[in-house]
Amino acid sequence: MREDIGGIWGFCVIDVPLVYMSNRLFRTQHPAPVFFGGPNAGVDPRMGRVLLLCVIAVLGVAIALLLDRYRLERLRHELGELRLKIESRNLDKH
Repeated sequence: MREDIGGIWGFCVIDVPLVYMSNRLFRTQHPAPVFFGGPNAGVDPRMGRVLLLCVIAVLGVAIALLLDRYRLERLRHELGELRLKIESRNLDKH
Protein backbone atom coordinates (compact mmCIF):
# COMPACT_ATOMS: atom_id res chain seq x y z
CA MET A 1 0.00 0.00 0.00
CA ARG A 2 2.79 2.39 0.90
CA GLU A 3 4.55 1.77 -2.42
CA ASP A 4 1.34 2.47 -4.31
CA ILE A 5 0.88 5.82 -2.59
CA GLY A 6 4.54 6.66 -3.25
CA GLY A 7 4.10 5.82 -6.91
CA ILE A 8 1.02 8.00 -7.20
CA TRP A 9 2.80 10.90 -5.50
CA GLY A 10 5.81 10.44 -7.76
CA PHE A 11 3.57 10.55 -10.79
CA CYS A 12 1.69 13.64 -9.61
CA VAL A 13 4.70 15.60 -8.41
CA ILE A 14 7.08 14.85 -11.27
CA ASP A 15 5.21 13.78 -14.38
CA VAL A 16 2.14 16.03 -14.39
CA PRO A 17 4.03 19.35 -14.17
CA LEU A 18 6.56 18.12 -16.74
CA VAL A 19 3.82 17.23 -19.22
CA TYR A 20 2.01 20.51 -18.53
CA MET A 21 5.16 22.59 -19.08
CA SER A 22 6.52 20.57 -22.03
CA ASN A 23 4.69 22.63 -24.66
CA ARG A 24 6.24 25.78 -23.20
CA LEU A 25 9.74 24.36 -22.73
CA PHE A 26 10.12 22.44 -26.00
CA ARG A 27 8.53 24.74 -28.57
CA THR A 28 9.85 22.82 -31.58
CA GLN A 29 8.24 19.56 -30.45
CA HIS A 30 4.81 20.76 -29.31
CA PRO A 31 2.10 23.10 -30.59
CA ALA A 32 1.37 26.32 -28.73
CA PRO A 33 -0.66 25.98 -25.54
CA VAL A 34 -4.41 26.31 -25.94
CA PHE A 35 -5.39 26.89 -22.30
CA PHE A 36 -3.53 29.50 -20.24
CA GLY A 37 -1.28 30.24 -23.19
CA GLY A 38 -1.48 34.01 -23.15
CA PRO A 39 -3.17 36.43 -25.56
CA ASN A 40 -5.07 34.93 -28.50
CA ALA A 41 -4.83 31.46 -26.96
CA GLY A 42 -7.87 29.36 -26.30
CA VAL A 43 -10.62 27.48 -28.02
CA ASP A 44 -13.67 28.76 -29.81
CA PRO A 45 -16.17 30.25 -27.32
CA ARG A 46 -18.86 27.88 -28.61
CA MET A 47 -16.86 25.05 -27.08
CA GLY A 48 -17.96 26.32 -23.66
CA ARG A 49 -21.46 25.06 -24.43
CA VAL A 50 -20.09 21.71 -25.54
CA LEU A 51 -18.03 21.47 -22.36
CA LEU A 52 -21.11 22.28 -20.27
CA LEU A 53 -23.10 19.62 -22.11
CA CYS A 54 -20.37 17.04 -21.47
CA VAL A 55 -20.15 17.95 -17.79
CA ILE A 56 -23.93 17.62 -17.43
CA ALA A 57 -23.86 14.25 -19.23
CA VAL A 58 -21.08 12.88 -17.02
CA LEU A 59 -22.83 14.21 -13.92
CA GLY A 60 -26.05 12.51 -15.06
CA VAL A 61 -24.27 9.18 -15.50
CA ALA A 62 -22.60 9.55 -12.09
CA ILE A 63 -25.95 10.26 -10.42
CA ALA A 64 -27.57 7.29 -12.17
CA LEU A 65 -24.74 5.00 -11.04
CA LEU A 66 -24.95 6.35 -7.49
CA LEU A 67 -28.71 5.77 -7.31
CA ASP A 68 -28.32 2.28 -8.75
CA ARG A 69 -25.60 1.46 -6.23
CA TYR A 70 -27.77 2.76 -3.38
CA ARG A 71 -30.67 0.57 -4.56
CA LEU A 72 -28.37 -2.46 -4.79
CA GLU A 73 -27.06 -1.94 -1.25
CA ARG A 74 -30.59 -1.51 0.08
CA LEU A 75 -31.63 -4.78 -1.56
CA ARG A 76 -28.51 -6.52 -0.22
CA HIS A 77 -29.38 -5.34 3.29
CA GLU A 78 -32.98 -6.52 2.90
CA LEU A 79 -31.76 -9.91 1.68
CA GLY A 80 -29.52 -10.25 4.73
CA GLU A 81 -32.45 -9.50 7.03
CA LEU A 82 -34.64 -12.07 5.26
CA ARG A 83 -31.90 -14.70 5.57
CA LEU A 84 -31.65 -13.99 9.30
CA LYS A 85 -35.43 -14.42 9.66
CA ILE A 86 -35.32 -17.73 7.79
CA GLU A 87 -32.42 -18.99 9.89
CA SER A 88 -34.14 -18.01 13.13
CA ARG A 89 -37.32 -19.82 12.05
CA ASN A 90 -35.35 -22.95 11.17
CA LEU A 91 -33.63 -22.90 14.56
CA ASP A 92 -36.98 -22.53 16.33
CA LYS A 93 -38.38 -25.65 14.60
CA HIS A 94 -35.52 -27.89 15.75
